[in-house]
Amino acid sequence: MLIIVIGGLFKVKTAYKVLLIFCKHSAVSGQRSAVSGQWSVVSGQRSAVSFLY
Repeated sequence: MLIIVIGGLFKVKTAYKVLLIFCKHSAVSGQRSAVSGQWSVVSGQRSAVSFLY
């Protein structure tokens, strides 16, 4: 009985860890997409500046 409970807790812990890692990765990829968005804005400004000059 106790082994089953410990096994269940272990499964929950590993699932929680996987979920945390997944959340961190999705947050990082979100930041990356935000950065790439900023880069596209900067490159857009550069092309506008070169167009003006």
